[in-house]
Amino acid sequence: MNNWSEIKKQVIFESDDWQDRWDRNGMNFLFYWKSKYPKFKVTLFTIPDRTSKVMLDLIFQHREWVQLAVHGFNHESNFECYSWTYEKTKALMERVEKQKDEYYMKSYYKKIFKSPGWTITGGFNGYPPAEELPIAKDPTGVYRALNDMDYKVNIFA
Repeated sequence: MNNWSEIKKQVIFESDDWQDRWDRNGMNFLFYWKSKYPKFKVTLFTIPDRTSKVMLDLIFQHREWVQLAVHGFNHESNFECYSWTYEKTKALMERVEKQKDEYYMKSYYKKIFKSPGWTITGGFNGYPPAEELPIAKDPTGVYRALNDMDYKVNIFA
C-alpha cells in the first residue's frame, strides 16, 4: 500500500538500442552506478540481432539487477516493425526465446517488447506506412502476435 505522505527517492531507468558495441552499451556507467547505488536496477531494451552470446552470458551473470528486454530484432530503421506480419513477428520472437543460458536453461530476455521508433501500429505515430507494407494491411498484426506470445508491449515514450 502506498503511503503518499512519505517521499521516496526512486528513479525508473531503462535504456534503448543496447548492443555489443562498446560505444552503444554504456556498461561502464551501469557498473559505476551499481557500485554507487547498491539498489540500482536497469532494463536494457536490447537489439537481439546485434548482441552476441558472449555478451548475453556476461549480462546473465548480473540478472539480479540487469534485465534484458527486446527492442525490435535488428533495428535497421525506426520502422522495422512496419515490414512484419503476425507470422514474422512470432518467428522472430521465437528465435529470441531460443537464446537461453545453457546452465539454467532460462531465457536471457524478459517478455517485454518496445519497437524501434515506437512504431508498432501503422500511422499511430504520425507516419503512415506505404500501402504495400504488411502493417498497412494488418495494422494490429505485430501487437496481436506479441500479445498472443504473452509479451508486455511498452508503448509509452
